[in-house]
Amino acid sequence: MIDEHYSQVLSYLRASKMQLGLLINFGENSLNYKRIIRPDYWSSNN
Repeated sequence: MIDEHYSQVLSYLRASKMQLGLLINFGENSLNYKRIIRPDYWSSNN
């Protein structure tokens, strides 16, 4: 997974006002995934 994919997930999370996203790569020998929490979520909801 590359930084552009990570940035795209963060953009989707901000646009949808969601807290959690999954970045999943099926293109390798084994499943590769990363759980992404929007960094500004906690500060904007306190």
